[in-house]
Order: sequence, then structure tokens, then C-alpha cells
Amino acid sequence: MVSGEVESVEDFLRELDSLRREHVVAFRGMASSLTFFRGHANHEWDLAPRLYREGLHAEEQNLVSDVLRLVPQEFSSASEFQALAQMQHFGLPTRLLDVTTNPLVALYFACLAPADASGEVHVFPNLVTFGEGSYMVPITMEFVFRQMWNNMHLEAFERSVRRYLPRDPLVEDAVMSSGMNVLTAGYTAVQPPHTNARLAAQSGAFLMFGMSEVTREVSSNPGTRGQRYVTFGLPGAVGPVGIPRPDLGRDFKGLSLRVPARSKTLILRQLDDIDVNGWRLFPEMEHAMRYVSEAYRTGSRHSFKGWGSFGAG
Repeated sequence: MVSGEVESVEDFLRELDSLRREHVVAFRGMASSLTFFRGHANHEWDLAPRLYREGLHAEEQNLVSDVLRLVPQEFSSASEFQALAQMQHFGLPTRLLDVTTNPLVALYFACLAPADASGEVHVFPNLVTFGEGSYMVPITMEFVFRQMWNNMHLEAFERSVRRYLPRDPLVEDAVMSSGMNVLTAGYTAVQPPHTNARLAAQSGAFLMFGMSEVTREVSSNPGTRGQRYVTFGLPGAVGPVGIPRPDLGRDFKGLSLRVPARSKTLILRQLDDIDVNGWRLFPEMEHAMRYVSEAYRTGSRHSFKGWGSFGAG
């Protein structure tokens, strides 16, 4: 649902204030409930993680395994979630969707190329937010790193997730159900430690997408007779953990603010004035070089041409 159109940073902040009043959006709420933002430079882009957009979901475990085989030293001190986030950082399609808690960061991304397309800032208000150590995250990582979409051994998965859930006889029967509920959740908001400079600069977080159960079969093969196997597919109606799915609907589009193509240049200039720019959000050396060269190429910065240019005489 497009809630408004913005043509300047001032417009954007005004619309955010309006959303705060109309939808009780707590932009600086408690740690367990946060509002997240994502900017799209083209309002027609799909709001889904790259792994799903590119149809590579069935190859998820193979993608991760190959990366770990090729460059294991890059992830030697990282947790599995940190490793997955780092893989995405360097270009691997994953089930993680980048979001931010800073609305101006999302506005910056909404104003990037293509210059002839209107951008959009998506707002996800008051999501129940999980830390990296919450049971939601390691259970999902157990699947990502060691299970397959088209043939998950249910009993093996049950054993692997039990250690993340309460060891209480009263809930023993719910252990498997809870594990499967994690995998089939629409998406989970995760705010990890800011372990790298880019994540910190962008006030970064992630929406971790789930799946849908397609089939559940009992094996009749002699070696695995009676064992259950599950096949997964892409999620249908997508909604966040802790909020009923219809709140965002099947198209996964909740609140959003449209940025007309004609306003992108002005907004980027205004954001640069308050130090929200490519150099600050991508604090690596190559981005610093690009930021400086582009500033002089576009004329936003230039050499001093003498007092005569100011009319002094």
C-alpha cells in the first residue's frame, strides 16, 4: 500500500511522522520490537531475497557448501548466520533480505539508478525482532547449512533442533512442531551484531525468509523404512513472525512511500548535505574513490575559481 509520495528529504520526514501517528509506528521502540525500512530504486522490483528471485532456492545448501569449500578461511571465526550474511555481502544469493533501522539509509537506496524509474521505501512497522542467538536463527541455519529443500530427513532434523529448544517433558511433543514452524514462517526479523563496517554504517538488519512444506512422505526403502522426508517450496502468503500474515498480504507489500524519478537527484543532494552518501554507507576504499571522482564529475564539488566568480571587484 503506497502511503504517500515524497519529493524531498523534508517531505520524507513529514510522511514518516504521519505514518507514526496513523499506524503507531515506534521507530525507536524496545529491542524486541523494531521498525525496519528497505529502499528500492525501482518500485516494480520484487520484495524478496535474491535466492528466491533467481529461483536458486533448491540449490541453497550446495551454494553454501561450495563457498565454504573454496574459501573456508574467510569464515573460520564466524557463526553460521554471520557466515551467511558475509556470503551475501560478497554477492552470493541467500534467503536474507537486507533492511535497515535508519529510514534515511533506505531513502538513499530508493534514489539510486535507474534514474528514469520511481523508487520506493518499504516500511515494516513494529516487527518482533530476534537476535542471532535466538532459537529462530540457529534452527534455520541448521537447515541452510546441512539440509536439502527437496529431501529433508525429518527425524534427523528433529534431533538436530532439539538442542535449541526447551528440555521440558511437557513440551517434548512440540519440539518437532516448533522446529517446522520456524522453517515455514513467512519471515523473521533478525538484528545481528554489527560485525563489519558496512553493516554498522547502514544500521543493517535482515529479514530471514522461510519456506512452505509441499510434501511429507514415509519411506518404503529397506534402509530407511518408516522414516519421514519433507519437500519444501517457496512461501505463499508471506508475513512476519509474531504478526498475522494477512497484515501484509500475499504480495508482501505493507506500507511504502514512493519517490518520483524526477526527485531522485535533489534528494540525493540533500542526503549528501547531511552526510548520507555512498562513502558513508559503503566505507570500503573503492567506494571512497568512486564517491570523490563522481562528486567532481557531476559538479557537486569543484575547484576554487577565484573571487571573481563571486562578483568581487
